[in-house]
Amino acid sequence: MASRLQSILEQKAKKQNVLALSLHKKGSAMSRKIKFLLLSLIAIAIMLANPYKLIVVRGNSMYPTLKNGSILLGKKSNYFKRGDIIVAQNDLFEVIVKRIKYVGGDNYYYSFSKDSAEFTLIEDDSYANLYKIISTDNQSIMHLVVPKNQYYILGDNRNESDDSRRFGSINKESIIYKIVK
Repeated sequence: MASRLQSILEQKAKKQNVLALSLHKKGSAMSRKIKFLLLSLIAIAIMLANPYKLIVVRGNSMYPTLKNGSILLGKKSNYFKRGDIIVAQNDLFEVIVKRIKYVGGDNYYYSFSKDSAEFTLIEDDSYANLYKIISTDNQSIMHLVVPKNQYYILGDNRNESDDSRRFGSINKESIIYKIVK
């Protein structure tokens, strides 16, 4: 009878061990899923908080400096200066790559013919160049100032670029990345 009782107790112990082992396997599978989920969330958070991004140039507006298909490294920034190449949104919410020509407070000039509605940006704003245009009877000069916290941006390939000559200066908030050299 003692051996029978011992046998029954051993069988119960085996069942409890099998049940405990089964629960442990389910628990470890569950903990693997939780770990995977946590690591995935951490990876997503790092990607979103990362200040760097790869940028692919589309079009020839920055040629010859940047060619169509060039891959660039952009960095989030709050400081921009003349000459910086930036990634921004234009007035049509398109992402564009351009160079900052003028910053807030800078003066720039357009010349236009009295016979035509075509405006031309005067990129050499030296007094000698301005005087030549002002002294012409058929030409007029329009003097403009870039507003504070705004930027006048141009593509290096002026003939192929849709830039501030069409949509005006852009707000600082429209700049997404500064290209890292």
